[in-house]
Amino acid sequence: MKAAGIITVMIIMVCFSLSAFAEQPLADRALEARARRMMQEIRCVVCAAQSVADSDATLAGDMRQMIRDHLASGQPEAEIRGYLRQRYGDGIFLRPGLNAQTWLLWFFPMLILAIGGLVIRGLFRQKTIAEAADD
Repeated sequence: MKAAGIITVMIIMVCFSLSAFAEQPLADRALEARARRMMQEIRCVVCAAQSVADSDATLAGDMRQMIRDHLASGQPEAEIRGYLRQRYGDGIFLRPGLNAQTWLLWFFPMLILAIGGLVIRGLFRQKTIAEAADD
């Protein structure tokens, strides 16, 4: 019985100590909304398929806090994005802008679709020519 009480107290202490590490949202609701919007656009560098807003990685938490700190200090979103681009490259953004390094990323899917459409068209054309020759 005494051991169960000690274990319960220890579990409660661990829970309270972990809550000290929880992220604190900004007091200004408008600023917090801007921070959350930015967090949705930034890719987690640990788990690349998620935004930093959705990631549980420690580095994502650091990035969320960095975004909040920079916004709270009055830094514009464009400067924060520039800092992240300089540090991590265009790949840090879930929707990278169109520029000399990312044009292939934007147009390659359309190019593949166009080539696929031409191949399918050619196959149907050959089939209709073959059917016409049989008649």
